Amino acid sequence: MTRQTDTRMRVVDALETLLRTRELENVRIGDLCRMSRISRTTFYVYFEDIYAVVQWFWDDLCSRSLYRINADLTWEQGHLIMLQGLLQRRDFFKYLFARKDYQSLFSYGYRKSLIIHVENIERLLGRVMTDQELFELDYSVRSLSAMTTKWAEEGMEIPPEQVCALFGRFVPPFSRFDPAGH
Repeated sequence: MTRQTDTRMRVVDALETLLRTRELENVRIGDLCRMSRISRTTFYVYFEDIYAVVQWFWDDLCSRSLYRINADLTWEQGHLIMLQGLLQRRDFFKYLFARKDYQSLFSYGYRKSLIIHVENIERLLGRVMTDQELFELDYSVRSLSAMTTKWAEEGMEIPPEQVCALFGRFVPPFSRFDPAGH
C-alpha cells in the first residue's frame, strides 16, 4: 500500500469509527484529522470534504470490482468482488447506503458506474452505443444500484453469490463480456 493510500485509509477508518456515534453531517474535519493523526492541510490534499472520503473509498473498492466489468471481469465476477468488499465493512456501508440525499452512495455509485460501464462497453463493442442500448444499460445499472442498496440496508444477510445470480438477470445481453473468450 502506498503512503497516500495508507493516509486515505486512516481517514476512512476514522470516519467509520465516528459514524458509530454520530450522523455524517455531524462529523467534523478536525475530528477526522485527530483520529487519523493527520493535519487539516493533509486532509485537504487528499479530500475536498467528508463526502469525498466516502466517494474515494467507494472508488477504491470499485476499481478492483465494478469498474473492471467488461474490461477483464464479467458482470458476475465484478459484482461478487464488490459485494464481498461491502461485507468486510458491513455496518459502515449499511449506514452509507441508507442515506437518501444527492451525496448518497446510491446516487454517487449509480452515476459513476453508468459512466464507466458505457466507456467499457463502447470499447468492447468498438462503437458508440445506440440510444436503445444506453436506455437499457441506464435502467440496468440503476436497478442493480437499487438492489445493492436494499441488500446493504437489510444487513447483507443474503449471500453475495445469491445476489449476483439475481443481478445476472438484469444485465443487457449486448453488455456481456467473457474474459475467457467463450
